[in-house]
Amino acid sequence: MSKVFFTILSFFIASVTSNLSAQNDTLYKVFIANGGTFEFNPPFVDRTSVGVYEPYQEAYSVVDSVQVESVQDMVSDGEFVYLAAQDSIIKYNVFTNSRVASIPFAGILSLHFIDNYLIAGKYYGAEPFVVAYSKNLDSLFAISGIDNTVSGVAKLGDSLYVSFNVTGSSFIDTLGRLAVVDLNTKTLVKIVELDTAGAGATSVFAHNGKVYIIASNTGNLLEYDVTDGGLTTYHLDITDIGYSNWFELHNGLLYAQMGNAIATFNFNNAQTNTVLDLANLSSPSFFLAAAAFDTINQHFYLTYSDYATGGYCLVYDTAATRIDSFQTGIASEALALVYRTGPVGVEETKAQVGVKVFPNPFGNEMVVEYNSAKAANCRLTDLSGHIWFQNSINSSYHIDTKDLPAGIYLLHLENSEFSSTKKLLKF
Repeated sequence: MSKVFFTILSFFIASVTSNLSAQNDTLYKVFIANGGTFEFNPPFVDRTSVGVYEPYQEAYSVVDSVQVESVQDMVSDGEFVYLAAQDSIIKYNVFTNSRVASIPFAGILSLHFIDNYLIAGKYYGAEPFVVAYSKNLDSLFAISGIDNTVSGVAKLGDSLYVSFNVTGSSFIDTLGRLAVVDLNTKTLVKIVELDTAGAGATSVFAHNGKVYIIASNTGNLLEYDVTDGGLTTYHLDITDIGYSNWFELHNGLLYAQMGNAIATFNFNNAQTNTVLDLANLSSPSFFLAAAAFDTINQHFYLTYSDYATGGYCLVYDTAATRIDSFQTGIASEALALVYRTGPVGVEETKAQVGVKVFPNPFGNEMVVEYNSAKAANCRLTDLSGHIWFQNSINSSYHIDTKDLPAGIYLLHLENSEFSSTKKLLKF
């Protein structure tokens, strides 16, 4: 055998040994909801679509069509993705990318995962404006006493903190409010008046024992001390605050979508900073529609659309270097990043499904076996992500590998019962 092979084999053994004991978070998939062209009257032609991007394969595909005209929010618990779509909440299986349930919810605006609760916030209509569901979309409880648009929810201790507003005669938020809900009794405890400084209260975050509320009408960040009820106001020196979407709190930084830019607020020094300014796009008619931050790889996923002809997603690192881009749909206004936790290089199962791939190292052929009666999608890639084999296979399948160059490969196997990844070596 050649010296090159022993080098590859040593690296392979070391990486497998290390990965058998290490639990790693990885970005598994990115779900994107495209609202489509908003049509006021029938016949409706361009409806909402849902697509899935697989970062490792750098591939995007549409997996569902929803018969509504807009999308509002999207969240994930790692196993399922939940979409707020105009008048419904729709649940997707992240392993199969398929719709598995839906319930009606007129006026839906926001979704939040708090412990095992899926908290839904309403945009308009009658109370309740806050309803909690199980992961199976069973209604668990509703909170009365919150009587206006709910977009921000956070948990601190045993309490939920919910932002809403008092709206004036011209439909402009004039006073901000923060509702405190006891999660043990499922009741409203009190309402904290944020007054005019908190007008346009939207996103809510819990950090270091305090609650922070974004007031989009005033450009303020309000700090609420839950121990003594004190309020401190910081003014955010960022343009386009009224068009902001504060989407992530990570390592002491609040990340915000501000017009066509990404900005941060640093809790350590109370300073704001623009980290990505993407105003000079190739087409001035395209606008930043939604944003998400991959905390594992430190990447921004930013969707753009002209709301008429198309859309795309740009992927940037924190140094403002573009990593990737791909086409999506019109009005991609909701994103959900799906993370997986598990051993790297060994199988990850949702059921006890045994998977064998042999021989390993392999030569001109490999055999894939698993103990499930259902067909599975099989994909063989190298470490760069290039696909060498992809097909639907049965529980015992032979793959011709004589044309594959020597090196390390990943075999991905998945159906509705299990998902598995194996690290393999060809000599």
